[in-house]
Amino acid sequence: MGVYSIELILDGKIVSKIDLKDILTVEAFKQDDPNSERYGQTVREDIYLEDVNLDSYLDIKVRSTCGKGCYYSYWIFNPIKNAFERDSSLDAMRPYYYDCKNNLIYSYPGGTGWYYDIDAYKVTNGKIKRYQSVYYEFNEKYNLEIYRDSAYNIILSDTTYNN
Repeated sequence: MGVYSIELILDGKIVSKIDLKDILTVEAFKQDDPNSERYGQTVREDIYLEDVNLDSYLDIKVRSTCGKGCYYSYWIFNPIKNAFERDSSLDAMRPYYYDCKNNLIYSYPGGTGWYYDIDAYKVTNGKIKRYQSVYYEFNEKYNLEIYRDSAYNIILSDTTYNN
């Protein structure tokens, strides 16, 4: 059948509902294998429960778009409200390393062989916010590094020329 919504049930009552079909950025994939029992149906096969914000509660991560790289949409569990809350500011977050000691999440939002970005997100009281980022660019003439703060203001820029 596929998953169209996710409901949080407490004491037999729905206390929170995520309706995936109402979120335009979340892709659903048509089952195109004619031998599948779900042939022709639109399904989600990439819904994950994981502790994204390091608070010991499981959060929801759903693949939202794929092209050159896959991106995710996040619903962070709020234990005070007993609800999952969508945080669209995390849509570019593609974690590759969790520094639990310093509450940092390192993310690779994308790039090529000639340039790429690395973002660091800071987790404070269960909230995830962009902390810093660095942009690296490489070519035959020079290497460029641009460091930015949480507001995306340049902290430091350094260019090394190749002779």
